[in-house]
Order: sequence, then C-alpha cells, then structure tokens
Amino acid sequence: MRAQSRAITAIPIPGDVPYEQLLDYIQTFEPILRHNPGMLNYSEVPFEPEQIADDPFFEPRSRDKPIRCFKGHEVIWLGPGLTKPIKWPIFFQRAETGIRCRCNASAGVISWTEWHVRPLQPAMSPPGSVSSSGSPSVPSSNGEEWELYGTVIVEANRMLLPFCSINSEGYLNAIGQSMIDEIRGKQLAGAF
Repeated sequence: MRAQSRAITAIPIPGDVPYEQLLDYIQTFEPILRHNPGMLNYSEVPFEPEQIADDPFFEPRSRDKPIRCFKGHEVIWLGPGLTKPIKWPIFFQRAETGIRCRCNASAGVISWTEWHVRPLQPAMSPPGSVSSSGSPSVPSSNGEEWELYGTVIVEANRMLLPFCSINSEGYLNAIGQSMIDEIRGKQLAGAF
C-alpha cells in the first residue's frame, strides 16, 4: 500500500541578494543537484516523455518550459555507517517563480519538489500562499523581503515512507540553505 508525506521549508533571502538573481540561479537546475547532500554526481540525459507519462505535476511542454532530464548518482544512508549507491532520473521544468522537479527513485519512491522565490510570508500565514491557479503568485518588486520556499511530496510504500520522509525533509532544508549560502557568497564576491 502506498502513502504520501509532505515537507516544507522557507528560507529568508538576504536583503543584499536581488530575488531575480536567485530565481535565475535556481532555474538553471544544477544548484538543486549540486547541493543535494547525497548527490555523488549527475549528468544531463535525453528526456523520454514516457518516463513521466501524463504527470499533471508538470505544465504542458513548450519552448519556454521544456522538461530536462538528469541522471543522478546518489548515496542514501540506511543507518550508521551503512550506505547504498543508487541512480535514477530527475526531471526539471521551469515555473514562473521557480522550478518543478520529479525524481523516480528506486523501490518505487517518487518525489515531487517545487522551489519558488516569493515575497516573505508572515509567520502566521498558511504555508504555500497558493493562488487559485495552483501556482504561487508572481513576485512584484516593491521593497519587500523575499524567501526561497520549497516543498516536497514523497510517495512510497507505507513501510518505506517514514525513512523517506526523514531524508526528504533534511535534504530539502540542506539544499535550500546551501543555495542561499552559495548565492550570497557569489554576491559578496561580486560574481553576479
């Protein structure tokens, strides 16, 4: 029997980092791969549509929003001192305010991740601030503070889900914070 879990993170973007730079940066897709704590290496591979046949998570493909595929080589931690190397396809698509990502992992585990650059949400607002279209609203530039908002839904066998949930939540936070740290470092070094 399959089940799902969801994890969310929201990381404030430093005030001296323009949100547009962060958006452009994450829409290259590689920062998400590079900052995954378990990622050993990755390479872009040809996209085969049947691998994600009719997944409503992705917008219809167009010139502006093609789906790109990478083969990820990761190591997963099974317990103290016990790891297992694995390979799987990872699909990316740009969204108006960020990206969408789907991983088809081993043992039938599927994850759907979204990263969005959005105005900083008040602590008491419900996570997501999703418009009726199902997408976060388009950022407007009026001196607001910004955040990197990430969410992941993991679907797996009910027996595997607790393990998958712990890993996905930790990875989501680590990837988000590492991307913010890297772009901040580049900003301070004048690389942007």
